[in-house]
Amino acid sequence: MSLGALTFISGDKAMAKIGSIALPTRDWTLTIKGNNKDVSNSRDGRKRIPGLEDAEGEMKMPYDTGNDPTGTAGGGVKPGAVLDLSLYVDATHLYGLSAIVDEIGPAVEFEGELMFPVKFSLESGTITYPAYT
Repeated sequence: MSLGALTFISGDKAMAKIGSIALPTRDWTLTIKGNNKDVSNSRDGRKRIPGLEDAEGEMKMPYDTGNDPTGTAGGGVKPGAVLDLSLYVDATHLYGLSAIVDEIGPAVEFEGELMFPVKFSLESGTITYPAYT
C-alpha cells in the first residue's frame, strides 16, 4: 500500500545477521520514506524536492532458552547494534538493508510465547529492492 511518499511493506519471513550470526525473525514491517525537503519560497509558493531515502521498521525475534537474541550466543542484539536485514516478500524476492537497532525489549505473545519486538532504522547506504523479471 502506498500513501504519498510512504510505502508500507510487511511479511512473515525475514533474516537478520550480526556478523556471521544468523538470527531468526518474523512479522516484519518496513516503511520507506522519501525524506522530502521543503524548498518553498514566497515567489513560487509550495515546493518539495526528494531528499535521501530513509527507512524504519519493526520485527519480532523469538526467545527460547537456547536462543536469547540479546545474549552473546544469540548475536547480542541491543540498541545501537547494526544488523544486515533480508526481508522476504516471497521465497526469492527480498528487501535488503543495513539497519541500526533503535529499541528492543521482551514481550509475551499469544499462548505465552516470549518475543523481542525490535524497532530499527536505516543505518547507512541504500535499500536493495526486489528484482522482478
